[in-house]
Amino acid sequence: MDIHLGSSSYLSRSLRKKETNSLNISSKNKNKFIYSNFSLKLIKDYKYNFIFIFLGKNFKNRKKQKSEKINYKLPLKLISKLIRSKKKIRVIFFGSFSEFDSVLGNNRDYIQNKIKLRKKLNDISRTNKNFEFVWIYLPNIYGKKQVKSFLIQRLIYNVKKRKKLKVNNGLKKIYLLNIDEFVIMIDQIKNNWIRYKNRSIFSPYEGPFVLKDIISKIIKNFKKKIAIDMSFNDVYEKKIKSNFKLSKKNSFSKFLRNVD
Repeated sequence: MDIHLGSSSYLSRSLRKKETNSLNISSKNKNKFIYSNFSLKLIKDYKYNFIFIFLGKNFKNRKKQKSEKINYKLPLKLISKLIRSKKKIRVIFFGSFSEFDSVLGNNRDYIQNKIKLRKKLNDISRTNKNFEFVWIYLPNIYGKKQVKSFLIQRLIYNVKKRKKLKVNNGLKKIYLLNIDEFVIMIDQIKNNWIRYKNRSIFSPYEGPFVLKDIISKIIKNFKKKIAIDMSFNDVYEKKIKSNFKLSKKNSFSKFLRNVD
């Protein structure tokens, strides 16, 4: 059994389609455990294999203290409870390719807290032999039944509804990963934990694409005419290299053709 902290997230829900036996902890559902109930007693009562921490939210630099709480302090607080249990702990965290953007813009607070958290986890793993973790840098995830907070789903929704698009940089490089391949990647990591533990993994991906080309592809797929206010800023960004081998069977073009 695994423990999912932040189980209302799209990633958690997608993983749990395959694995139904998990302890789900979320603040968004009254029928689930909430973070304040995540105690030492709870940890000791369950025999678990892996702990997934899906906590994280980008407040676009508008709520500095809340961003630090959600993206840094709360994950560390939960980890400290796990460590005190003196059980073997194997935790999977998620970062973002955006941590390597040349210009952080309104992602600055979110990215800085993510970087700070990862450095702290490295320190903990060096001083506590019972704590093992993997940090996975993720590109933009796309797939079925996504909410509009995800880039691809938001673009699809706006194009289908013929809403005007405002794009700050049409030349922005976009890396993509299908949700089904995300699930496969997690399975491989769990099954080969000794190989990946205490490492940072750069997810496999499609691309990089240019944002304006993705938008054009979506518009062409749905045969819609919409207004676009698009700026262009050709900022140099070093290409991200994946260090995880995965045979990809899905493609963004194929996904688009099957979207209702």
